[in-house]
Amino acid sequence: MNLTDYQTQSRDTAMYPDRDRNLWYPTLGLVGEIAEYLTAAESEKIKEAGDVAWYCSQLCSEAGLRLESVIQPIAELEAITTVLGQLAECVKKTISRSQW
Repeated sequence: MNLTDYQTQSRDTAMYPDRDRNLWYPTLGLVGEIAEYLTAAESEKIKEAGDVAWYCSQLCSEAGLRLESVIQPIAELEAITTVLGQLAECVKKTISRSQW
């Protein structure tokens, strides 16, 4: 599955308040899941990485961004903080443009 397909299919499972108008829910969820990933036992890392991917996808959808344009493939999941930084910058720019 490619990132575009993942974003489309995962969007069908997004059930949270004010979906399509809510940057806060997926942003907070993403930060929380990254913290869980970083502190998870080795046996739980795959599950937590999946949760990180889901929230990242929802945040991109809320911001009107394509997941594949924000996330470059990464060799190691420990590099997730780099991905989060890239995503946060994209969201910040999107919010800034919509407010002015």
